[in-house]
Amino acid sequence: MGEEELKIASSMVKPIYGLSFFSVDYSGIVYSIVFDYMDPLGYYRRITEEQRLFHEEIEKLYFNMQNELDGEVVRINGRDVRPLVLNVDIGFRSDYRYPYIIFNISIPIKLLKGRNIYENIYEGVVAEYPYVSYWIFPVGSKIIEADLSGSVFINSNVVGVRVDKGTRIKGYEKLVFEIP
Repeated sequence: MGEEELKIASSMVKPIYGLSFFSVDYSGIVYSIVFDYMDPLGYYRRITEEQRLFHEEIEKLYFNMQNELDGEVVRINGRDVRPLVLNVDIGFRSDYRYPYIIFNISIPIKLLKGRNIYENIYEGVVAEYPYVSYWIFPVGSKIIEADLSGSVFINSNVVGVRVDKGTRIKGYEKLVFEIP
């Protein structure tokens, strides 16, 4: 696949689903975001077959995600914090037409025993694909408020949110929680 064919194949890659897991503890928040794609022309297959292209793609994905995060305002307990991309990887589900990209991200901040407030302010959008997010808090935590776009559900120390394709994302999230 030549350079022009790679550009065409890249333009045909479409996101189809997102899944994220946020792990909250006293040392901060670490999370993973997985984006699933439909790749009919095999762009990511080609990228992963050549080490130079793979490293270039990983670097591009890393910097694009970090730039996206840098454009958000993330505040914990009234203090602005900066999420940091730790790792990026590309893999495949059932076959090469279904690649995924995973981002591992950290928000290094000491959380308080007791009440904490997480806020995230970003540009509102309309969801291009469905996704689900899970926030997992230490056992014994109490969820006081979960202001998130989508269908929010709380089960003990887990907050989840389901977002359907076409849902208007308001660009503001707030979680108020107490950790023991």
